[in-house]
Amino acid sequence: MISAADILHGNILIVDDKKANVLLLERMLRSAGYVSITSTMGPTEVSELHHKNRYDLILLDLQMPVMDGFQVMKSLKEIEPDGYFPVLVITAQPGYKLRALEALLGAALALSGGRAHPDAARATLVRLVREQRP
Repeated sequence: MISAADILHGNILIVDDKKANVLLLERMLRSAGYVSITSTMGPTEVSELHHKNRYDLILLDLQMPVMDGFQVMKSLKEIEPDGYFPVLVITAQPGYKLRALEALLGAALALSGGRAHPDAARATLVRLVREQRP
């Protein structure tokens, strides 16, 4: 079983193009007791960093110039033989929520071998997103 100390020593990468967001996330994680935190404001560096450091968690902003979070995830997918990479996406943009859910749907369909019907799953995701709106 993984102990709380093991979790707090997990290797974390923060990816955001805004320095203020990086500093805020670093401060929040350190105050929660996490000790192994790296950050980059360069999304093009993420695959190489992950390949070298094998992060336990990557906190990834979706909206960045040059290379957005979806492109970063695509590049990570190319270096992971089993298709798994530990990403938690962060965004303040409501329009990205549905796109992120659709990306997850695509991954779920790929993992299920296409056994789930994509139209039914997509309709469910759209309904869930609409229910979340005020």
